[in-house]
Amino acid sequence: MTYPTKASQPLGALVTVAACMISTCIVAACMATAGVAQAQAQAASPLLGDWRAHDGSAVARIATCSAGESLCATVIEERLAPGDASSLGRVVVRNLRPANGGWKGEYISDRQAFPARARLVNADTIEFQVCAAAIVCDTARYMRVKGSTR
Repeated sequence: MTYPTKASQPLGALVTVAACMISTCIVAACMATAGVAQAQAQAASPLLGDWRAHDGSAVARIATCSAGESLCATVIEERLAPGDASSLGRVVVRNLRPANGGWKGEYISDRQAFPARARLVNADTIEFQVCAAAIVCDTARYMRVKGSTR
């Protein structure tokens, strides 16, 4: 962007440049404020922390996704049965966002995404429901790992 520097340039050009600079600053400030508000909302989420599967087979960490707009669950510990493939380090739930008194997102399995819902049963128990079709659903419970974020 070039700025008028000569006295021969009309005053309107200076006003236009000033208006553009102000509107750019306002847009940037609004975006920054929205980002901070969103980060604060995620930071306050009761889902944040480490959660152990009810059968002890895995621990998933729920944290803000890399894009920062929703929550994701990543496998951080697992106990595999012989022949099972590892999910260690893999994001298994993504795009968790508040919805209808719980959270909605997607469960990732074998590169396919399935609708998932999460709800807190109490402060230390979360229930995930994953549906492969509208009528075929599975529910799993996870318990908060002691000392994990609350």
